[in-house]
Amino acid sequence: MRKVKQDSMTLFEESIKSENTKKSYRYLLNKFKIFAEVKNYNDLLKADEKTIQRLLEDYVIHLKKSDISPNSFNSQLSPVILFYQVNDVNINTTRLKKMYPQKVKRGGYSAYTQKDIQNMLEFTT
Repeated sequence: MRKVKQDSMTLFEESIKSENTKKSYRYLLNKFKIFAEVKNYNDLLKADEKTIQRLLEDYVIHLKKSDISPNSFNSQLSPVILFYQVNDVNINTTRLKKMYPQKVKRGGYSAYTQKDIQNMLEFTT
């Protein structure tokens, strides 16, 4: 029987079902790798859990200072958290999520009024 080499990326990619998600997660994990200033993905696992937790918290702070929408924080960090989870590193996700900025409501703040509906119907054919 042939053994499969299990490295950190193999485990990560095998845990993702959709090819589109895999592509997106690879891209976002690569952004984190660049932030962490490491050469390869296995190097992300070399630190102890407290150091990794601090690195993730620093990354959240970095993202908050960038032009990323507060609504996309979960999608930015999900690949990174998954990477560590499938590689048996305990991450305090509750603490990380408490650091996320407050989400911004993009739509209107109330239901349509009758006047709004009348205006919409007036301008449609």
